[in-house]
Amino acid sequence: MRTFILYHLKQGNLFGYGFEPPRKMDSQPVEIPASYWNGRIQWDKADLSSQGLELIEIRVVSRQLRDTVLNVGNEDHTTPPAAGRPTVGPAIKAAFAALQEAGEIDVLASQQSHYPKVRAWLKQNAPNLSVPAEEISDKTMQKHFSHSFNTLRKSSKL
Repeated sequence: MRTFILYHLKQGNLFGYGFEPPRKMDSQPVEIPASYWNGRIQWDKADLSSQGLELIEIRVVSRQLRDTVLNVGNEDHTTPPAAGRPTVGPAIKAAFAALQEAGEIDVLASQQSHYPKVRAWLKQNAPNLSVPAEEISDKTMQKHFSHSFNTLRKSSKL
């Protein structure tokens, strides 16, 4: 049985996990690379000494169990949602596009002179924003408005 287990550990069909001594409450098990199984194994103690490394409390798991545990672990560590409110950037860009199509964007005027038009459009067309349209700061407006405005300004000068 030991020969069978050792063969499959070296082939990568089984996986061993152990702890570096001394084990503490917050110690995490480490996966033992296949090449380490050529070291001294103490089956009765579940210990391994190999290449200057000592591992204790070793447990052997199948590939299926390992993959299941690792997949469950990855699902639990999904990317948390971004902090703060949802962005209003896409709505500001949509307002710019709609106003441009309606001929309401004047490239000879300042960007800031367009902000009241954008706020009015947002109030009418995007009432469920995370921030009421009239409370969107000029800085936020500029951040999402300026690129489109400057691109339009440059293309109209050609």
